[in-house]
Order: sequence, then C-alpha cells, then structure tokens
Amino acid sequence: QPEAWGVFGAMLLREDAGGYVLVAVVSFAAAAAITALCFRLRSRENQKKRRGGQARPTRTGGEKPMKKRILSILLLCCMVLTLLPTAAFAADKFNEQFILDPGSKYYFDLSAAGIPGTVNNALPGKTMHYVPFTYVGTVDAYSLKNEDDSNTQPYEHSLFVADYAVTHTANWNTLNDASLIFGKNYTAGSVSYTLRAPSVGSKSIGSGESQRGTPESNEWDRLLDKNDGYIKNWSGIYSWGQDTSNIESGRRAVRGYNSTRNWYDNNATSSDPILGFRPVLEVLNSGTLGSDGLKAVALDLGGGKLGGSSEDIRIIVKSGERFAAPASDGLTRPEGETGNYFMWLGSDGKLYAPGDSVPADVTTLTARFVPDTYTVVVTTDSLPDGKTGKAYSHTLTAISTAPITWSIRSGALPAGLNLNEKTGEIRGTPTAEGTAEFTVKAENSEGSDTRALSITVNNAVEQTPVRYLDADGKERFCTEYTVLESVIIEDFFNSDNKWYDMPAGWYVVEGDVTITPRLDTYGAVNLILTDGCHLTVPWGINVKEGDTFTIYAQSTAEASMGKLTACLPEMSDHEKSVWPVAGLSGIGAGVRVWAANDNFYENEGTIIINGGNIHARGQEGSSAIGGSLQDRNVSSDGDTPGNLRQGGSITINGGVIHAVGKGSAAGIGSMGDISSSCRTTTWRSKPSSRKMHLLHPPSSSSPLTATVVHPLSAA
Repeated sequence: QPEAWGVFGAMLLREDAGGYVLVAVVSFAAAAAITALCFRLRSRENQKKRRGGQARPTRTGGEKPMKKRILSILLLCCMVLTLLPTAAFAADKFNEQFILDPGSKYYFDLSAAGIPGTVNNALPGKTMHYVPFTYVGTVDAYSLKNEDDSNTQPYEHSLFVADYAVTHTANWNTLNDASLIFGKNYTAGSVSYTLRAPSVGSKSIGSGESQRGTPESNEWDRLLDKNDGYIKNWSGIYSWGQDTSNIESGRRAVRGYNSTRNWYDNNATSSDPILGFRPVLEVLNSGTLGSDGLKAVALDLGGGKLGGSSEDIRIIVKSGERFAAPASDGLTRPEGETGNYFMWLGSDGKLYAPGDSVPADVTTLTARFVPDTYTVVVTTDSLPDGKTGKAYSHTLTAISTAPITWSIRSGALPAGLNLNEKTGEIRGTPTAEGTAEFTVKAENSEGSDTRALSITVNNAVEQTPVRYLDADGKERFCTEYTVLESVIIEDFFNSDNKWYDMPAGWYVVEGDVTITPRLDTYGAVNLILTDGCHLTVPWGINVKEGDTFTIYAQSTAEASMGKLTACLPEMSDHEKSVWPVAGLSGIGAGVRVWAANDNFYENEGTIIINGGNIHARGQEGSSAIGGSLQDRNVSSDGDTPGNLRQGGSITINGGVIHAVGKGSAAGIGSMGDISSSCRTTTWRSKPSSRKMHLLHPPSSSSPLTATVVHPLSAA
C-alpha cells in the first residue's frame, strides 16, 4: 500500500506523478553522487594530514575550500529538488465536501430519467428503479457544458458514478438530444443533482494501464486516481464521455472495454451493444447543503431480494428534510409470498407506501410484503370540541390501503353525531353538553387498528347579535364574539402578566372596561366599540407583522360612538430590564424585552379603523398609531445584528382620531429608515363622519404615504 512508503513513496507510486518523480529520481541520484564525492575528498585530505601535517588553506588561489563550497551548494539544491514531489503532492490535496465515505455504494431510481437505449440486464432487478452508484467523493476535475465548450479548467465537485453502463445501443447524439451528455436536472431524496456523462479527455497518452485521457484533469482519470476500483463492470463495454475526439470532429471519446484506463473514440452516430451510457451524478449546491447535508437511509429488504441479494442497501436523502418512500418495483418478493401487498415500515414505527412523504428523522425503512397485525394505523390523536346546536364535522384518518371501514368499537359518540363508516367523517349537530369517550376502529382486508378518543360538547351561549358599521358605513351584525372584561393589575411592573393575548376572532366592548396588560393581537382581531362604551388600555395594543387589527363602531356621531384610549404614560421610572421605557406604540408594533439591554423591535402589522373615538399616544421614539423609530429589529444594545425593520399598513375609513406623537415620533405612521414602500396610510371617509387630530404630524423623512379618498374636514 502507498501509505507504507510515506508521503514521498505515495507520490512515487502515483501513476500521474509524471515529471515530478523524474526530477526527484535524478536529483536523488545526483545528491548521492555528490555525497560520495565529498566523502572521497575528505578521505584524501585525511591521508595528506597523516603524511605531512595539516595544510594551511588560503583564500587566494586555494581550490579545495572553493570546491567544498560548490559541492555543498549542489548538494543542497539536489536535496531541495528531491522534496519537490512531496510539496506537489501536498499542494494537490483538498478537503472532501461531504462526510460520506468515498467508495460506499448507494442506490438511485433512474426509471423516470428518460434514458434512451436498451436497459442493461446486469442491473439489479433488471430495472432502473435501483441503480447502484459508488460515491467518489470530491474531485478536482473539469466538465463541459455543451459541444462548443472548450473550458477544461478543473473545479472541486462531488460525484456519484454508476456501477454499470445503465443502457447500451444508444448513440452519443441520441443521448445528447435527451440532455444526458452535458447534464439534466435530477432530484432524489430532496437532493438536487446534475445527471450526465463524465468528462474523459479528448485524446490520450500512454498505453495499457498507463493510458490517460488528456487533459488529465478529466473526471474519469481523476476519480481513478483516487481509487482504481471506483469504476466497476467496465470489461467488454465502452462508456460514452462528453469530449469530442481531437482526431476527428465527428467522433466522440469513450473509455473502458479493455481496461478502466483505456481511451478510444467512436462515431457519434454509432449505436452498438458495446457502447453504453454510464452516468455520473454531480451534487449541486454543496455550499448550501453543508458537509452533513447528505444523509444515508438504510433499506432493509425484509426477506425480499434485489438482484439476487437480500442484504440491506442504502439511499441518499437531504438531511433535515422529508423524502419520498422508494419504489417497490425491482424488488423480488420473498419465496412463497405471491400477494401484491407492499409497505415500508419506518424506524418511527409507521407504515409508508411507495411515494409517501417520510419524516426527516426516519433512518431505516423495512420492506413489508405481508400485512402485520396492525397494518392499519389510525393517525387521528384528538378531536375538536363541539357546541350544542352548532354543526360539527371532523374526518378520522388512518394509514393503510383503501377501502377502510370505520366503526365505533366501544363507547358512544355525543348525541346528535354520527360516524360515516366509509369516509370516517364524524358529523351532525350535538344536542347535549358533556364529554363522550369512545374507541374507533379502522379495518380493511389487511388488518385493523383502534384508537381511544373523546369529544367535549359545550353549551352554546345564545348571544344577542351585535350591530356595527362596516368600512362603507353599512349596518352589519356579529353573532359570535367575546365580551371583553376588565383586567386590572395594581403592581404591574412586578407582575408576570404584562401581556393580554387576543387570539383571532371578534371582541365586543360594553360599558367601561380597563385592561392593564398590553393587548397582544394574534391573527385577524376585530373589535366592536358599542355606543357609550370606553375601553382603556394604559399600555396600548400590540399589532405586529401577520396581525390585522380592525376597529368598528355603532354610530358616526362623536358624542355617542364608543371610545378607545391607548395612551401610554409619558414618564416612568421603572427599569428597562423589567418593561420597555421607549419604543411602544399606542396602537401598533412595539418592542419585546429580551434581557437587561437587549430589545427586539417588531415588524408592523395591519391596522384598520372603521369607526370609534380613538385616543392614542406612544412612548418616546414610537408613533401613537404605527410603530417604532428603530431602523432595525435589534437595538444598538443587542449583540446580534438586526434585519431592516418592516412597516405595515394603516387604513382609516371612519371615526374620530386623536393621535399624539411624543418627541420625534409621528402621530400616525412610522419613523426611521424602515424598509421603503412598506408603510402605507389610507384615509377614506366622508367629511362628516371623521375628524383627524394629528398633534404631531409624521416626519417628512418617514416612509409614509397618504391617499385621500374623500377630502378631510376642516377640523
């Protein structure tokens, strides 16, 4: 083995060392000769000393000291030249792009790749559903983009090479027409590749085992330089390459047949059983994938066989992503199993049909040719609650082969609900409150499974429809809503409840309501201010990216319409590690405290005001309605650089609005250099239905646009 010789020995044994080895051998021989000459001169001097005493060397006319110096210089040069192959060998090394072991075998499905020619009968299973490839690892070689490409500059890339010529009797031109010579996109296991022929050199030098294609940086020779066993089953069949022969323009280079290193050329139109297509797969986006971006998944054949072997095989998938379960075509069923059942049993304990999406954490798939005891797997874990008098519908799910018959094995569904035995849908209208516990059974011709479930039915509270005015001033009614109630926290700064979550839905304010925590919207939140009500939120309402907060009123007269006050304290002496001292808007995006000095400024959401008497004021550095003046998501105190903060949208269709900006902040809108064209404010209402009070107008530098659909009133 080369390793036994050390680095220098390995270089001598490298078949492509070429001139480096020749220089080293000559230099080594010269160094040995000079060393012998030095010993001879030294021996003569000693003899003279013994005969007549030591001679006194002179600097003028003395030849012996000069000879010694010249010989020393020559010896040093020879020693340096002797090390040339070692330096060249070290410079030729590079890092592997992936942590897979070069030389390992993996299987790829090429059945849908549209490869012309006759399928090689030597392939496992005699199909192209499981084609074995050897992982070559990273090579520094060239590849060509098209017939006219003359760029043979090598580059580092990682390859899999097929263990067989997958088809034969297909000429070069036909393969090129199918985009298989210079490459077509191919995806397997969520990994992107280029499927193509390898570069092999446009001519050759040497003969026999020392023959090489030139340029020698072609892929065929480079991967054989790494290990001459990486190309398999080459005897008796040529493999088409990318290169046009330098001998004749109508001929294309081929490799193999007599030896792995053999180079020959053939007419591009030749179709012969000894001319085959041996593809390589070049891994794309290696930098994005990362060194651990490729993961091997083991396929346990479960007693079946592939090409006469029952040993486990492996496929390649993208780390951290779901992948499609492999095909069953090409696998031989265990002896005596004549049915057509097939599933993969994942290492997660679940069954997957070929083509099913398999979770990223699955590491092994085991072939199942006969049903297990629990072939059917019920996947529904829980069921949503219902309400009396309200329609209910939910469909049970299971993994198995259709058709599946559903039934209630024990217990009973809530009164008013029924199970469709064919579809698994539970539907109906519950008639009584309570929790019903029951066990469902899913069954088909291959097996069955059961699952204990329950449904809780709550009494539907009859709510009086609440009237409101929509964006166009038309009367509408809301029939399902939550009535807000006061939440007052006396010692706010020492409280753990500084946020009041408002999930998506409709909320109604009746009478005087005070909520001390900052309201935090999630999704589409709709607020109806009934006439004469007053909602006070001393720490404002948070509307972040992804949220839409819409305010409705019941009338247009300022004296009668409901009121919302979201005016934050002008001064506060609390610690900013406890609660922000700046950056909270009255209504809009705010700031989240991470730690003592780290703040995250949110992207803004969507605010729609259709009515109501709105009073808003933000903290220092934040708008009354809108967002913060911060340019980026993370403050200057933070250790992590923040992205450019994104603005949102404000639409005003009606109401009376008092928006007070504090310091350099805007009354309505955003401050700072947030992402351009992302903050839009639209004014839309009749003069008689809205008054606007901008006690601090938006900054002229703020990315705020105002579209006046109807002229503003003088007020």
